[in-house]
Amino acid sequence: SVDLPPAPTVTAVQPPQVPDVSGWTKPGPTHGRTASVWWIVVMPILQLMLLVGLVLANPSAQGLLFEATPMAMPPSAEIMSAILAFFGWIVLSTALASMLGILAVLWLGFRDRAALRTLGHERTAAPWWTLLSPLVYLAIRTYHVQKATGRGSWPLTVWVILYVLPTVGILIAQFAVGLTSGS
Repeated sequence: SVDLPPAPTVTAVQPPQVPDVSGWTKPGPTHGRTASVWWIVVMPILQLMLLVGLVLANPSAQGLLFEATPMAMPPSAEIMSAILAFFGWIVLSTALASMLGILAVLWLGFRDRAALRTLGHERTAAPWWTLLSPLVYLAIRTYHVQKATGRGSWPLTVWVILYVLPTVGILIAQFAVGLTSGS
């Protein structure tokens, strides 16, 4: 007969301690503040400053704007040539300022998106929306940032205050002047 060791005693297997995760949520971003979005907000002001600088850099513009010419005398061929050159320069300057502004806002949109992703935002506005309008991009961005953090509407609010409200105010004032002068 073989002498076997005694049978091991069977003990109950203890399940591992699992923490209670019922109230746990994945930590998300706490804000959506980036420098790029504020550059997007002020870009129209910067474009206007560039345009004014380009217009004033034209020698014919300096002659037309800063030299006093009597308005009573008929324009000479030289003055007409300067005026046409001035308006051509304005068109060229406006096109240049617009293209540079569009490219800058698109680039800033990509930088803003990268910064938001670094902050932990999973969903962000596509920078390509800036080609349609910075307002559209800012509205979509605000939606995603507010959904993730519960706040973040200041860039959109400031953009509306700077660019939409003055336009509405001017239209209302023109309408009011039209009503009073028509009566």
